[in-house]
Amino acid sequence: MNQFFKDAPRSPAYLAEMNRRAADAGVYQHLIMCDDEGRLGDPDNGARLQAVENHRKWIDAAKTLGCATIRVNAASEGTYEEQQKAGGRWPAPTLRAGRPGGHQRHRREPRRAVVERQLAGGVMRLANHPRCGTLPDFGNFYDYDRYVGVTR
Repeated sequence: MNQFFKDAPRSPAYLAEMNRRAADAGVYQHLIMCDDEGRLGDPDNGARLQAVENHRKWIDAAKTLGCATIRVNAASEGTYEEQQKAGGRWPAPTLRAGRPGGHQRHRREPRRAVVERQLAGGVMRLANHPRCGTLPDFGNFYDYDRYVGVTR
């Protein structure tokens, strides 16, 4: 989770130490869960583009750590139906444009951006991109019917 090393994604020494410790423990670093970097589904174009820019440092950190994936949030606003409809205009094109962070710059760069939460399935259908996927976190569904959440 990026919250555990918020100030370190651009610190080569910190990332090298993470790699060393992971290697010593025989651990593969697969995923960085990215939070608090802006809403990728923000209806305001400037805020949405800033959110994409804010994720770039995590794309780079994930590449350094050998991660295959980053998890992003396609947060927006409004009712479920309004957010689904907005998904075609806001988060889906942002993700389809090559994932937050842009094009693949290196073969070790994360291969996939995954979206969590109830909107993920609908946004993924709209994004229709092989490098975008979902990460259903059933603990985050709260009162919402988790079975409905993974079928939409």
